[in-house]
Amino acid sequence: MNESELPGVGTKYWKKLENGTTLTIIRHDSGRFEIAYSGQESEIPEYYSEVTEEEAIEIGSVLAQKVHQKIVEKMDILVKNLIIEWFKVPSGYESRTIGDIQIRKKTGVSVVAILREKETIPGPGPQDNILPQDVLLIVGKKESIEAFKRLFSN
Repeated sequence: MNESELPGVGTKYWKKLENGTTLTIIRHDSGRFEIAYSGQESEIPEYYSEVTEEEAIEIGSVLAQKVHQKIVEKMDILVKNLIIEWFKVPSGYESRTIGDIQIRKKTGVSVVAILREKETIPGPGPQDNILPQDVLLIVGKKESIEAFKRLFSN
């Protein structure tokens, strides 16, 4: 992404996309944003809109979340025989608490966080529910992670 200061106005960001079009964002010092989209052969925007700072944050977080989610879904980190992994709970899974499932006792895995739609539950306890489509951040040894995945595949 290219960046240029606009003295007295703010900062201009632009990116030439693979399809030859250009996306331009101007972040004004006042907190408002302008978004423009130009065709392949033209610098005159085909689309132009102003958005508030709150709207820009919301749009940016949606875009970042999708990129982050793709990276996170494939992330396995090996740290001194421990694996930290994201696990998406299957859609057909019946809602139960961490304590009911006895995750740590049966598998040796610790659930470090639960990502649920728009909320994050850090350090969930045995009373916390695991719902279908939740994404769990789990920590354990390789064998424990495999046992955890078997538990959720039944």
